[in-house]
Amino acid sequence: MSSLFSGALLMLAAASAPAPATGRAAVPADVRHFIQASERCAQWHSYAGDAPTAAIAAATREACAPLPQQLAALHTAYAADPAALHQLDGYDSHTGLAVAALPKRVVALLARLDQCGFESGEVNGDGSAEDQATAHRMDALDCGDGLVRELQALRRQYRDDPRIGARLSAYEDDGTPIAPVPADVEAYETQSGACAAHRDGDCAALPTRLAALMAKYRDQPTAYPQHCVWDEQHCYDRNGLPATVEAPSDPNSGKPLRDARTGAPVERLSPRTPAPVGATD
Repeated sequence: MSSLFSGALLMLAAASAPAPATGRAAVPADVRHFIQASERCAQWHSYAGDAPTAAIAAATREACAPLPQQLAALHTAYAADPAALHQLDGYDSHTGLAVAALPKRVVALLARLDQCGFESGEVNGDGSAEDQATAHRMDALDCGDGLVRELQALRRQYRDDPRIGARLSAYEDDGTPIAPVPADVEAYETQSGACAAHRDGDCAALPTRLAALMAKYRDQPTAYPQHCVWDEQHCYDRNGLPATVEAPSDPNSGKPLRDARTGAPVERLSPRTPAPVGATD
């Protein structure tokens, strides 16, 4: 979140903007999808920061590269639709990113959500002086129920605004930030889940697709690189089906169990319910 790009976005967003008018015309589905894609691109830029890994840089390019062409096509398709053009005019023709300001209340909440997410990651749970200081900072930010109520209120207020809806959907209901996941990893998760549930689609190709994704994102570290791609929420068994990985420890020494033959840490897999995937609508 410290990149010059994200800093510029926040400065731009800090300007005041009017709340959405009631009774506005429905946003066409393809325009709504473009707006959501633009917000995902902005999220990737912020996630990348100043020194992205090659994997994050690749995911950012793939999320953002189609936007200018999509925007141009939508301008042509809705040339006679003033309401749709009004939505599209808020996006830069070269980047596909929004240039219109967000409401101050939304900007303030986004800043709190991110700061609360950062502070919660600093908690060790050991009751140390550092933990107490973190707890005081989180209290000052009202990171508990007050934050959740504000998030719920803004989701209701802007439920018909696809841009703000996409911004707010990047957080769990409890306010925890959701890190972005590449579109091809999400697509694989969907197919893998369908195969696990119904054996739908080309399930025999799953191991090959998984190997390709692991190679593509090999510099995005995970705790279990033999089974997981991108993060520990996207792990799979040898058939490419969703799995949870566990590394058991010796009950006496507390050290990880190791295979007697290879000396490698023991990793146990169990079936996993696929993660929900899909754009906000």
